[in-house]
Formats: sequence, C-alpha cells, structure tokens
Amino acid sequence: MDLVYGVSRKTSSRSQHENEWLIEDNCLITISTKNTVAWTTRTEINDTTNTTWASHVYVADLNVPWQYHKVMSSKWTVTTLEWNIYGTYILIGDCSGTVSIYTMNDHMFNDWVQLGSTVFEAEHILGGAFFHSGNKLSLMTEKKDSVSYYEKFNYLRFAPSVRQKGGCALEGCIVISKTGKTYEKVLIQIKKLINQYEITDSFKVNMNDPIMDFISPCRINDTKLGDCIIKQLTGLQPYLVKGLAEIDLPSVEPFRMDSLSLSLTHGPNGYKITLRDIDMYGLSNFTISKLKLREAAGKPFEAKIYLPSMAMNSLYTSSGVLLVIPASGNGTFHADLGKCLENIF
Repeated sequence: MDLVYGVSRKTSSRSQHENEWLIEDNCLITISTKNTVAWTTRTEINDTTNTTWASHVYVADLNVPWQYHKVMSSKWTVTTLEWNIYGTYILIGDCSGTVSIYTMNDHMFNDWVQLGSTVFEAEHILGGAFFHSGNKLSLMTEKKDSVSYYEKFNYLRFAPSVRQKGGCALEGCIVISKTGKTYEKVLIQIKKLINQYEITDSFKVNMNDPIMDFISPCRINDTKLGDCIIKQLTGLQPYLVKGLAEIDLPSVEPFRMDSLSLSLTHGPNGYKITLRDIDMYGLSNFTISKLKLREAAGKPFEAKIYLPSMAMNSLYTSSGVLLVIPASGNGTFHADLGKCLENIF
C-alpha cells in the first residue's frame, strides 16, 4: 500500500513524554461509508500545553483531513466510537456507562448535536454497533468495468438486525458493557419526534443467563431455515411455563384469551356460544413436526404441531336452539381436548 498523505498535530511545548500517543485504550478511530473519519484525542488538537486533558471526539472529511471539527468532550475516557451504516450517526460510549448518539445539525459537517443519551451507572462500555437496516449493495466483480450501474451493483437479500411492527427495520444500536465478569447487552431505540430525536427505550439482558445459550440467529438464505426455526422454538419450551420478563414474554400456562364466538347452527334460531376469560392449558408442551416457509402473500408459512394434552376453562354465554332443544344460558365451561394435531396455515 502507498501512503497518500499524513496529517500531524502541533507539537507540545512541554517534554516529549507528556505528549499523547496513539496507543491501545487511549485513542479510537473509525471510518464511515461517506469517507469521513472520527477519532478521539486525550487533549484538544489545538492545545500545545496539555491543559485540556480529557477525552475529545473529532471528525474530518478524508478529502480535506486538515479541516477537523470537534463533536464532543468528556471527562471520562471514550471507549466506544462507531458510525452507523449511512455515516450520519456516531455512537459514543465511555468508561462511566454513558452512551450517546450524535448527528450533524442541519447536515452541517462542522456542527454536531446530541440526539440522546442514557447512563448505566458504573458500567464500563466495551463496544457497540448500530443495527443493520437490511439494505446491502454488492459489487459484481465480474462486471466491475461495466458502465451500467445496475449491472455493476446488486442488492443482496439481507434481513435487518431487528424488525418492528410491519417488518420494517428498527433504528437503534447495541452496546456491550462489563461489570466484573458479567457481560450485558443494552438495546437503545432512537425515535424521531417532529424535529427532535431522543433515546426512547433501553434494557439490559444478562449474557450469563442460560436462555442465551440456545438462542442463535437463523439466516434467511439458509437452505434449512425451517429446521433452524424449529430448533429455536424447541429450545424456548422450558421457559414458556414461567415466562421471560427479560424479553417481555408472558407465561403460556395458562394461555389466556379474551373471548371466542362460535355459531354451531345457522338460521334465526341458530345456536351460538360465546366463551369469555378463556384459559388454555398444555400449549407449552408442543412438538413441531413440520414447518414450511412460503413467499405467497397472506400465507407466509405452513406448520404441523402436535399437543399431547390440552384443556380449556372459561365462562360462557349461549343462545338459540341446539338440535330441537332450547339451549340458552350462561355459566362455567370446561373442556378436556386430549391429544391435538394442529395444521396451521
């Protein structure tokens, strides 16, 4: 590789050993997809007397690296510095547990503002990354000399790191912190409110929890994607009885439903029954014998699930005629459904 250019800061008027050096845990540097660079210093760049000792974050355009701009300063050592995929956000974490996200003010590269910040007391931030949006371009090396953009570049089928309702990519990031020997994961969601941004939610998951042992991502382009999903669901079974507060998963024993209405016969006097406050038992003890994924709209998958035992308790209200007998009334309802084989489309 050839050296294109080098940029040096002003030298200190003090002794050489007091100067700052690019050493491990002292300085960080990261380059974005927009050909911009962010880095940290222990003193301000213009400081030649070492009187601004702290942790400072600067940015510069690699086309004109001598024109630098300060993003922020902190009395705590910055330990995490990451761009998002578009080069518009900077994730900054420090040894005190503060996590902040900065962006350009009105797209001005020389003016940076804080979108939001959260503090995890006494947590040393080890690293972090933004969620992937799912938009990924690939260069077709065999057509790299083509004049056509569509032949040279190709969109890859790539799933977002985290989805929200509707399947859209969730905008946020993940950071890793350390407390003694306990590693924790922190999810931070950024929400746009008119012309303001703020960090709206954060939570921690203990990485030493046994639930994390079996959870592994399933890749959408895996030829055995269905088997991978079955494996993850099967591994979740022991935790379904009590639920998992860490991921807001309620207990499914019993599985509760508000109401269910059935029409057993038709006509003006047709028999109708409405079940309320329904408790279903036995749903955590399932076996998935078949799972087939589809791309058809409205029918994303087909599954066959076996339940060795299932029961139901509820309140009921009925009206109409069942066969030739008037059967209007209300009360408690219990059903022992025994073995069940469910086909889900």
